[in-house]
Amino acid sequence: MPMPSRDLAPTTEPKSFGVDLAELMPDAKAVPPVVEKCLTEIELRGLEEVGIYRVSGAAADVSRLRNMFNADPDAVDLGNGDFHDINVVSGVMKQFLRELPEPLMTFNLYDGFINAASIDDYDERLWAIKDLVHALPTGNYAVLKRLVEHLERVTDYEEVNHMYGTNLALVFGPSLLRPPPGSSSFALAMSNLGHAQSVIKNLILQYHWIFNVEEEAEPIEDADVEAVQEEKLDSANEDSVGKRESVGPLSPGLQDDMDQLALAVNKMSV
Repeated sequence: MPMPSRDLAPTTEPKSFGVDLAELMPDAKAVPPVVEKCLTEIELRGLEEVGIYRVSGAAADVSRLRNMFNADPDAVDLGNGDFHDINVVSGVMKQFLRELPEPLMTFNLYDGFINAASIDDYDERLWAIKDLVHALPTGNYAVLKRLVEHLERVTDYEEVNHMYGTNLALVFGPSLLRPPPGSSSFALAMSNLGHAQSVIKNLILQYHWIFNVEEEAEPIEDADVEAVQEEKLDSANEDSVGKRESVGPLSPGLQDDMDQLALAVNKMSV
């Protein structure tokens, strides 16, 4: 006697989150839809949002939008009013970066970026960071360039949104720069958090020069950067012990990012 059949929900592979960047980018220069759509929507209506990327959107809405991008990223329309809270869109963007199997700036270049951040001479530090950025795989470079271009636009409205280069670097540093998996990954990520922040801050402040947006662009003088930024991260040499400049208490949204980093690194070390 044949067994009665059951209607099983179809299973589909995710099409955006937790997927290798190479799989998402058959054309290595075409940024994935989830990235382009989120960044474009934030640029349309979120640049003046106070605490953009620091303030968290409703978890249920973030999860719903994430699932939509996973099901059919090309069909997602962020302009139809379903997600009026722009912090939901920014939350999905951060989640995409956190869930990449390999961080955008790659495991292989992690040590190089951290070492570059600790170079005392400002010009040498910038050149070291620029050389490493241009050593990234084509797809990683394309996404990083689009992301940093966007973050630089966010800082154009920093007097309104209160998101300066340092704040954005603190939010994105742990996602963009993560050490390779291992038993000491979490401790290494925490000890190098200040250096990771320094790298991302320099990418934002020196976007046009680092990414050759304007060939004639020259690095901003160190004194000019200090005038724009209220604080300068300490550079620790190899003999110093994990010294970092205090940045004050973490906001709830940023604390959530740090908790997610801890979970991710702990999973890598298992």
